[in-house]
Amino acid sequence: MSTPTSKNTSNTIANQNKDKNKSTVPSDNARTHRTTSDSVFSTTDISNKNKNKDDFTIVKEKTKRLLSSSSSSGKKENKKSKKLFISTNRYDPIAINDDMELTTDTQSPATNSIIEQEKKKISLPPPIIVHGVKDFISVRADLIDTVGPNNFSVKSTINTLKIQPSNPEAYREIIHYLKDAEAEFHTYQMKEDKAFRIVIRNLHSSTTPIEIKTAIEEIGFSVRSVTNVLSKIEKIKLPLFFMDLEPDDINNNIFEINILLNTKIKIEEPYKRRIIIQCQNCQEYGHSKAYCSYPPRCVCCAAQYLTSSCTKSRNTPVKRVLCNGEHPANYKGCQIHKNLQKLRNPNSRNQ
Repeated sequence: MSTPTSKNTSNTIANQNKDKNKSTVPSDNARTHRTTSDSVFSTTDISNKNKNKDDFTIVKEKTKRLLSSSSSSGKKENKKSKKLFISTNRYDPIAINDDMELTTDTQSPATNSIIEQEKKKISLPPPIIVHGVKDFISVRADLIDTVGPNNFSVKSTINTLKIQPSNPEAYREIIHYLKDAEAEFHTYQMKEDKAFRIVIRNLHSSTTPIEIKTAIEEIGFSVRSVTNVLSKIEKIKLPLFFMDLEPDDINNNIFEINILLNTKIKIEEPYKRRIIIQCQNCQEYGHSKAYCSYPPRCVCCAAQYLTSSCTKSRNTPVKRVLCNGEHPANYKGCQIHKNLQKLRNPNSRNQ
């Protein structure tokens, strides 16, 4: 028969076991809360708990994928920037401005090169002035056969036909055609063929042009011609030389030279001519002998031959070609010359 003490002890143990069981069995609310918290913070861990140890490599691959996300994000950003470069970004308006600035920076050298190329483009060739055209339709047909219908334009006056080529090649072909047809015309020098002229001062007058040309070419410039300047009245050599350089981008550097042939020199640009150019072939104003295809006229007697071929004495009365006056064709006091000079220089004092 059990005693009261042992009965109380057994009851106490039973109650402790009940409390222990209650604490180990979770309630429905606790189970729901734990499941909810697990799904919010770590969805991947729930699936990993249900996997075997054999699936550890798969978890490792996922870890690698997560670790490489930082490096792959750069690739994604690069792809995104390329896409922004091509089309408008719908997701990040700020990135559009950044990409536009980068695009402008990367394209600025190309834009600058295009501008430089436009500056270096060959300018329009000079016009060709033709006299004595009798049949314009035939001349136009010949020009079309020579250079094509879109490579020239014309403008007619009472006595002349002005032909404007569209490019240097058409200019040269039209000149060749007019010479073969023995047409009377004049034109002008192309800008791309024009020499770069300089003046060399303080170089001794006995220095030969060949020595000067050789010395300049040794420095790196291409020389077309060298001319010793003569005094107007006495016609003696001066310590002054004109030099024509071939067209080149480095020609402006020649002004930095201050010593040549062990001589202190000064190189400068020539003064601009204010006088009207006069052709030494036909004695007309406004063009030069090199681009004249008119019949020659003597500067003294107005005969149709070159001045160098004139055999008349100095006592023979002279005759002006243009005005039939009793003075040579190059006389600056001719009224025709004065009128032209006044038109060119309105502030001139010549009357």
